[in-house]
Amino acid sequence: MIQEYLIKDEVVLRSIKDYSSEKISQVVTKIESALVLSISMTGENEDNAKTLSLIHDEIIAENKVIVLNNGCSERFNKMLFPLINEFERKLRKLIYLAVVLSEPDQIKGMENIENLEEKDLGEIFEALFTDPDFIKSLKTFINSKSTPLSSKKWLINTIGSFEEKTLWSQLIGNRLIELSENFVEVKDARNDVMHAHDITFMRFKEIKEMYKKNNGELDQLIKEFYDPKQQSNIQVKDFNVRLAEVMKQLANELSSAVRPLNSQFEDIAKSFSQLGSSLILSDFKDQLSQLSDSLRHLAQISEQTDLGSEDNDTIERNDEAEDQETEEEN
Repeated sequence: MIQEYLIKDEVVLRSIKDYSSEKISQVVTKIESALVLSISMTGENEDNAKTLSLIHDEIIAENKVIVLNNGCSERFNKMLFPLINEFERKLRKLIYLAVVLSEPDQIKGMENIENLEEKDLGEIFEALFTDPDFIKSLKTFINSKSTPLSSKKWLINTIGSFEEKTLWSQLIGNRLIELSENFVEVKDARNDVMHAHDITFMRFKEIKEMYKKNNGELDQLIKEFYDPKQQSNIQVKDFNVRLAEVMKQLANELSSAVRPLNSQFEDIAKSFSQLGSSLILSDFKDQLSQLSDSLRHLAQISEQTDLGSEDNDTIERNDEAEDQETEEEN
């Protein structure tokens, strides 16, 4: 692994520290009027790359040189490439699974989820994490001449009030929040590696940790689509939600049915409280009659329900009798 620097001034060369050691070789080669400083270590591994990266940071921070070859950065790129390749493949897999198991007619932006293998990560991220309607509203807001641009805080709060509904939120929900909120950083890191940009050891660690975490979370989400237990839990959860909604609806309907009776009881109680000061009972008699009619109506409903149950019991008993007669004949 080697670092090479083009230097045109011998004064600059003399100002660069000699990093030679048992493990590090430092050589200067003259090419006409220019000088090439080579610093190398034997072995392509992360430890050597880290050592050379720290040397590289010192050299470029204190001296005006041209980097001809950055072996440590090249090594970092090669180590990160498999993680990024794995990430893009798993992301496509997750999105395809989510699309197939969703309700396409109710989700906006589904037309962008096809032939993902032919799209670069920037195009996929744009389809997943940006909402065209939100962007349109934001542009309209900014271009509006009547907008009182009073302060940064006011602008942030106002923009925050706009609804944003991304395709990712519709397909995945509130999962992998770090990816959905920092997809620009994920994309930039990917571009640094895929376009062979020079990166430091600290940048290497940052990208490595970010992609390892994202890959692990993608694995978990994909597993949930395949794991019958996970799917069963999801179905039970959905059933419980639906059951709670039905029970709430029944409670509301029962409350509506009983509310008139409660009102009548309140009126009757009020009439009783007024008996001491009034001998006129006609109002009380009318209210009692209305209550009697309501109770009679509820009794009829209950009787019809009981009759339905009795009919079912009769049918079951008749079926049992017929089965018994059949067995005796045999």
